[in-house]
Amino acid sequence: MLNTLTLQDFEPEQGQTIRVAGLPMQLVSATPLRFPRPGVRSGFSLLFRAQSPAPLAQGQHPVEHPRLGSMDIFLVPLGGEPAEFEAIFN
Repeated sequence: MLNTLTLQDFEPEQGQTIRVAGLPMQLVSATPLRFPRPGVRSGFSLLFRAQSPAPLAQGQHPVEHPRLGSMDIFLVPLGGEPAEFEAIFN
């Protein structure tokens, strides 16, 4: 499923709450990567912001959304308060 997701799947969800590892997080942004590669899916990044303390380590975490379904996404903690996490799709 992950290899079929596109930026357009996530753009309408910006500002919405998505459950990540059972925790509610806001999808702050869905942004295209700067250097698209011809013939390959256009890369994009997702930025999530925790709505409560979220001590998640870097790694794969389950993500659940009513429209998009369930998937495991690799998240990198960016720090901050509240905590922010980034996922890169390329």
